[in-house]
Amino acid sequence: MIELLASYSQVIRKSRTRLLLPLILVASVAGCSDPITRVTVVEPERHSIPSFNYLIFRQSEDKTWERLLEQFLQSDFRIDSVDSGAHFLNVSVSGRPEEYIDCGKKTIETLAGGDSEKKIQINNTTEHYQYRKWRRNHLDTYTADNAFTGKANLFVTGDDKQSRIIVQYDLMLKAEVDYSTTQGQRFTKKTKKVLHIKAGEDLYFEAFGAKCRSTGRFEKALMDTLSANSTGVSDGNDSLLNIR
Repeated sequence: MIELLASYSQVIRKSRTRLLLPLILVASVAGCSDPITRVTVVEPERHSIPSFNYLIFRQSEDKTWERLLEQFLQSDFRIDSVDSGAHFLNVSVSGRPEEYIDCGKKTIETLAGGDSEKKIQINNTTEHYQYRKWRRNHLDTYTADNAFTGKANLFVTGDDKQSRIIVQYDLMLKAEVDYSTTQGQRFTKKTKKVLHIKAGEDLYFEAFGAKCRSTGRFEKALMDTLSANSTGVSDGNDSLLNIR
């Protein structure tokens, strides 16, 4: 009787193995056909940036200060703070972030399954975008919102015959990334990062996993405003601006 039961048990185990093997193979094949997404970063371009630290004028400090206020009151810049006693002015401008800061692009490529061989490219600093990344049978969704504000501190110094405007830049990019995944119990995570960058420098921004640099648009708008009524342009070297 015992030998009969043992023999029966072996038959059952062999039958289960024969039944489960095709299922395991099917599951394995199905798993391999699940989509995978590869995300790579394209470096930002090189841009021509009119970088300068100060401008020199053949006129008194008071006249240069009065001219500075008049120019920015008539410009597209917003005046955030003024100290007439110290001859200090803080101005800013906002706009589409991709026009002012270049953080390269994301190349998003589906490697298998789903939308096979699908490939798109997204500008990292675009105001709003969304992309999805497949990890086998898990789907990650990223939604990004970006905002730009360019600020400049302007100081006027000098005497009765000669003066200068000293310029300090602050290009600020705010990135907010919402991340959600279907892995395990679905969850979301929100990340907020701020990048401060100066004219002519490259900085790594962890929010995008990429280097960022100015496009020169903010610096050019600032220089155009400062030199609007001048016969020449000085980048702070030995030349002087003659005011009309």
